[in-house]
Amino acid sequence: MSVLRVFLFGNVRVMHDDAISTPATPKLTRGVQALLAYLVLQQCHTDTRDFLAGLFWREFSEERARSCLNTAVWRLRRVLEPPGVPPGTYLTTLPQEGIRFNCESTHWLDVKAFEEQVTRFISCPVQSISAAEATAVEEVLSLYTADLLENFYEDWAVQERERLQCLYLNGLTHVMDYSLHHRAYEQSLLYGQRILRHDPLREDIHRQMMRLCMQSGQRALALRQYEACRAALRSELNIEPMLETRTLYEACLKASENVRSQIPGEAKAVRSQREAMREFRAAMRAFDDAYSQLRHAMVQLAQTVDNDGADEMCGL
Repeated sequence: MSVLRVFLFGNVRVMHDDAISTPATPKLTRGVQALLAYLVLQQCHTDTRDFLAGLFWREFSEERARSCLNTAVWRLRRVLEPPGVPPGTYLTTLPQEGIRFNCESTHWLDVKAFEEQVTRFISCPVQSISAAEATAVEEVLSLYTADLLENFYEDWAVQERERLQCLYLNGLTHVMDYSLHHRAYEQSLLYGQRILRHDPLREDIHRQMMRLCMQSGQRALALRQYEACRAALRSELNIEPMLETRTLYEACLKASENVRSQIPGEAKAVRSQREAMREFRAAMRAFDDAYSQLRHAMVQLAQTVDNDGADEMCGL
């Protein structure tokens, strides 16, 4: 039997395993996409037609809203139940005009697969997670290609989007901790970067990445990570990092200076670079002063020429 596959991360997509019965990815209008997403996310919950009409077409009259809902249900049924699929297989109309998605049907939903496996994964301590389980959750995290229903801004969609984004970040954090537990520092750093792409204000992740950089011998990266944290907080919230973050930065800075002091050649090279930079900055200041004087002289010359020309035109 054909399996219906529904994708809600990013853009709404529907696919049937049996490509003969229907196009691989049918085109859905925005109204049909919204109705499908809502019914699928509700799973076995039944809503009345009046409720659905008011939810999606509240700006219309009651009669017009019911007409829009009927049209959307008809179009949705054509997509979910094309020729060869018995009516009611996926979309069920119940007594008292209730409508629901048949959660007992043969279907696959990216959100459900993602939520079940990630929730189970983050409930386990990293010490008890096997390599196979870690690999499996890494694969399911890849289902999160974009935020849920990224172009829909209705309250019900926003609430689900925020909930699943939080679950996604928690999943990444747990995989990051798992990698750290097994001393896979580079892998752990990659997961930290993915977290910060979604939420650059996570100071706990910035600190974790600073520690990872220090443990892997990347002292300069640890200091740059602090600067990235500081810049994000200033830009978004106009605040400074927490005391815990600043303390960690000072420890990283002190460790870096201790290492440099133990390597005379490197310390000498650093001093030479600083001296060269000071000389460069002094030369640039001298150039700026000379350039300003030249511009001033050119302005005075231009004014003199303009005055002479004006005198000639006036016959003076």
